[in-house]
Amino acid sequence: MFSEFRFPDSLRAFLGVRPMKFRCVPDQDLKLEIQSNPYRADTVAGRYVVFRELFQPARVLYKPDAAATCWLEVRPEDVGESGTVGGDFTVDTASLAPGRRVLLLNLRGHNGFWGGSLDYGLTNIVDVTAEPLLLLKTEALHENVSYGRENDSVFDEDAAGSEKREQQVSIRRGLIRVGPATQTFTNDPSAPADGPIKPVPESMLPAGRYRYQPGKVVRVGK
Repeated sequence: MFSEFRFPDSLRAFLGVRPMKFRCVPDQDLKLEIQSNPYRADTVAGRYVVFRELFQPARVLYKPDAAATCWLEVRPEDVGESGTVGGDFTVDTASLAPGRRVLLLNLRGHNGFWGGSLDYGLTNIVDVTAEPLLLLKTEALHENVSYGRENDSVFDEDAAGSEKREQQVSIRRGLIRVGPATQTFTNDPSAPADGPIKPVPESMLPAGRYRYQPGKVVRVGK
C-alpha cells in the first residue's frame, strides 16, 4: 500500500527528475480488480490502465516492459491547494527522447463550501520507461469564488467575486512547454491587473521550453 509519507515540497511546483512512490500489482490482482470495477477502469494507448473513482485518488498502472509480471501503480502528486482526489482525470502519452515514454497527467476537481467554491487542477509529467520518475508538477488551476452576501444567512451567486490562477503545460516536438502563470479577477476593483503573475507562486513554474536529458530537465528557451 502507499504510505502516508509526503515529499517535503509536496505543495510546491517541481521541475527536475525525482523517483515517485509506486507499488507493484500482480497481473491476476489487476484482472480481478478490473472485473469487479469494469466501469471505473480504462485502457490508454493499449498499455496503461487508468482507474477513475469518486472520492478516491487517481491511479495509473503500467508495465515497464512486455516481460514484466507486475504492474507498477503510480498516483499524481499534490501541488498548491489541489488534491489528488478530483472529478476529472486525463492521461496523455508522449515521448521526450528515443525510448523515453512519458505520461502527462491532468487532474481537475471542485469543492463547494459555505459562501463559495474552489476549482483546482494539477499537472504531472511522469517518465514511465522503467520505475516512475517525476519530471514536472505544477498547479494548473486555482479558482476561488466567493459569493456576495444578501444577509447573514443568504448568499447571492450573481454577485460573486473570483480570483483565478492558471498555467498550461504541453509536450510538443520533444520539448516540455510551460505557459506563463496568469491571474484574473472579477468584481474586485482593488485587485491587481489581470495577466502574468510576478513573482511566480511557489505552486507554479517559470514559463519556458524545457528539454529532458538523462537525469535532468534543462531550460532551452522562452
